[in-house]
Amino acid sequence: IIGIGQDSSREKAANKARSEIAKAFSLSLSATSRSSAEETSNGKASSFSQTVSDDVRTSTRRVMDGVEIPHYWDDGQGNIYALAVLNREHSLRILKDKLDTMDKFVGTLQDQIKNAEGKFARLKLALKLLKIGKSRRPLNENYRILNPEGKGIPSPADLSDALSEARKAV
Repeated sequence: IIGIGQDSSREKAANKARSEIAKAFSLSLSATSRSSAEETSNGKASSFSQTVSDDVRTSTRRVMDGVEIPHYWDDGQGNIYALAVLNREHSLRILKDKLDTMDKFVGTLQDQIKNAEGKFARLKLALKLLKIGKSRRPLNENYRILNPEGKGIPSPADLSDALSEARKAV
């Protein structure tokens, strides 16, 4: 996945190139349209004017690991361009490893919650489990976006039960 950014400095161009890649994962769009019309008349002559303007703003909140800036170039007119590259296979491996680690930890935490003595011990473990459930969703969404087949990694069958038990413990 590539992104290209342009600005007057290398750092700003690189940041814009990274943001182009991040937009593929999470994009917030805000659009405002304005139009106005005016007609004037002074007896024999009349005039009409119309103004239309659009303001579109985009932003992203996603930070991507593994984005590299392998090339910069200068057009000789004060514009510097940066090429950002995200290696799809490498990123998929990293995300899969993170998801697998989380999924393995679910069963362990679930057992620890059942065997914990005291409300505070159960609460602490339940909150960890809920945090894993919450953290898993955006990672899996990124995996789905990067995966050429468009598929994520299904959560373990016991995750929804474990999250339900954790909510009860909280």
